[in-house]
Amino acid sequence: MSKIELTFDSRFNEWIMSYPANWYETRELFYDALELENIDEKESVKIYKRLLKILPTCDLDSYTHYGDFLKNKKRIFEGKSLISRALVLAKCAVPEAYYLNPGSINWLDLDNRPLLRTFKFAALDYEDDGFYNEAENLYNFILKANPNDHQGIRFLLSSIYLKQENFESFYQHCDQQEFIGIDGSFGLIFADFKTNKIESAKERLSVYLADKPLIVKEILSNKHIKPDTLDFRLGMQDPGSVEEAYNYYQQMCDLWKSNPEFIKFLRSNKVGKSA
Repeated sequence: MSKIELTFDSRFNEWIMSYPANWYETRELFYDALELENIDEKESVKIYKRLLKILPTCDLDSYTHYGDFLKNKKRIFEGKSLISRALVLAKCAVPEAYYLNPGSINWLDLDNRPLLRTFKFAALDYEDDGFYNEAENLYNFILKANPNDHQGIRFLLSSIYLKQENFESFYQHCDQQEFIGIDGSFGLIFADFKTNKIESAKERLSVYLADKPLIVKEILSNKHIKPDTLDFRLGMQDPGSVEEAYNYYQQMCDLWKSNPEFIKFLRSNKVGKSA
């Protein structure tokens, strides 16, 4: 086998990715490249390129992680091109039979993770480029395939609905979640404001300022300085931290810039001068 395939395993009633033998044989190399990114960039890049030469139609993880690495080095076009290539390969790996009989693509099966990661990387790029429908479709594909949501897709869907100002879907989505994260909790303030539920927005903001004042402070700041301790690749920051606040602002900055009336609302309703 020289390609990757998503196949149905009737023993577990799940869909599972399969790869050629040399894909399995090179996983240690891939993890070396990943680890070396912050230690020896040149060697990391060398390994990624070697892997993609060996496995040009199979190594989704090398395409996406190398692409993400390049994006973080401001080589945006090159990085997104690699992730786009991975998306093409990932879509080809999903057979028509899956769409006729969709089911679980379990994140806990390690072989499935490259496929699910590829769809997430690609969706993030679609979202970044303003192709919100395409991003939403990929997010929904991942969430239906892996409803336990080990990748935090439900939070990303919240931001998609907000960026489209699709408040009906946003409220419905939040109602269906046990935990909505920043994208939902702060998003509810914005949604209430935009749908003229001003008193509700004020109440939510008051609670939010007591819990996460740095989020509002970062949004209202005239300068947005990346913390030295921030690593975007981790995808997680400590709750209530400056890293979390900066990351959230960067994720949603276009929305705030296009809604100066909401910024004015935040300024006029913040508690004290610390927010």
